[in-house]
Formats: sequence, structure tokens, C-alpha cells
Amino acid sequence: MRQHGGCEQAGIGRTGHIGFNEPGSSRESLTRRITLDRITRQDAAADFRGEENVPRFALTMGVGTILRAKKIVLMAWGENKAGVVAKAAEGPVSEAVSASFLQNHPDARFFIDTAASRELTRVKLPWLVGPVKWTPQETRRAVCWLSSSLTDPVLKPTDEE
Repeated sequence: MRQHGGCEQAGIGRTGHIGFNEPGSSRESLTRRITLDRITRQDAAADFRGEENVPRFALTMGVGTILRAKKIVLMAWGENKAGVVAKAAEGPVSEAVSASFLQNHPDARFFIDTAASRELTRVKLPWLVGPVKWTPQETRRAVCWLSSSLTDPVLKPTDEE
């Protein structure tokens, strides 16, 4: 987590944390000592030459402190972040995914690569959110999705479907 002139820069962990605000961190939480989640420690192991060297505790700027910033930039790279990025950006706002609190910030932006975007609705199911360029591949994807969503076989889709 870095601060530049009132702008917070943060990454997102696989648990949905920002700034080590592990699942369960309150929206009002302030800067404090926190126990690191097992997954967070595993992810940091390479930087510490083994999981046994990763600290069990960290200091974190709390969610409440982060949300006071004028601007927030969240960055995520890689396919392993796709699920948690979708939860943070499109899921319910919840203490289970502290990054989801950014949905209510007036100037929070997510900068993600193509791999990290794969689970977002506009990428995974674009026909649900707007116009689509209907290529044969996209048509097949949509028909497969529709057939798995319905109880009846897709022989002649209706306009409603």
C-alpha cells in the first residue's frame, strides 16, 4: 500500500484483502496490528525465502483509514486474482472481502490485466450487460451458458431467453 498526494495505491490479495485487512476487517477499522491469514502468508513465502520466515503479524492501514483517501487505485494482475477481483468489484459489499468496500468510494479505480478480468460479468457473460459482437465463438459460448442455465434443452431459444 502506497500513498501519493491523497491517493492510495493498493493491491488485492487472494482473500480479498487490501492493505492486509484480512476477511472480517470492519469498514471502520483503523491502522492496527493484524494476524495474517494462512493464504496471505503462503502468497508471501517466495519473498521471505519460505513460509516459515513470513511474519505472522503485520501493521495495516485500516479500511476506514484507506476510505478517507481522496482517490484509491487498486491493482491486480494474473488469472489467480480473477475470482477475487469479481467479488470485490461486483459482489456484495462485505467484511468477508474488504476490497468490496471500495465499491462505495467516490473515486476508486481498479486497474487490472486481461487475466484478472476473466470472471467479471462484462468479460465472462457480456450478453448480460450490453451489446455484443456476435461471432460464431461468442454465439457458442452464449448458447452453452444458456443451456446450462435452463431446465429445458435449448432447441429453439425464445426472445426472452
